[in-house]
Amino acid sequence: MEPYKAKELPFEYNLDKEMFILVAEANAKYGEYKSLLNTLEFDSAYLLESVLLKESYKSTQIEETQITQKELYYLKYMEVNDDSKEIENLKNTIEYAENKLKQENIISYELVNKMHQLILDSVRGSKKSLGEIRTTQNWIGPRGCTQENATFIPPKPKRLMDYWKIYISI
Repeated sequence: MEPYKAKELPFEYNLDKEMFILVAEANAKYGEYKSLLNTLEFDSAYLLESVLLKESYKSTQIEETQITQKELYYLKYMEVNDDSKEIENLKNTIEYAENKLKQENIISYELVNKMHQLILDSVRGSKKSLGEIRTTQNWIGPRGCTQENATFIPPKPKRLMDYWKIYISI
């Protein structure tokens, strides 16, 4: 398998009838969701907190985090260990990025590096080069797999800075 080669933005995509239908359906569902949140008598922050925790849990499973889904909702009360700290770090990193994007409206090299520092703060990997661009090739796959049978191979390290020339406005 070859390393992924990201396309330059903006890239071409096809807006066909099926895509318009899907976008219209998603827009209608989003409107229903917002309307429902406005009519219910509860703080929507609790729902969003739950969604954020669940997403953090799913994201850390790739690192073989050993927390059950049930334990996810008791993180505040559990003994702090690498697994619980990784999920908490990811949740805090997402919240940090959201606030920063509201202020600056741009995804920058500095933002991504700061997010990397926050994610790895005081957990497995904290002794590595936090907030620095990687210099070696890595890949994702089952434990012990080689690059040849990897599930995904990100871009080569020497190409990473080329991708930083692109800033994405939100």
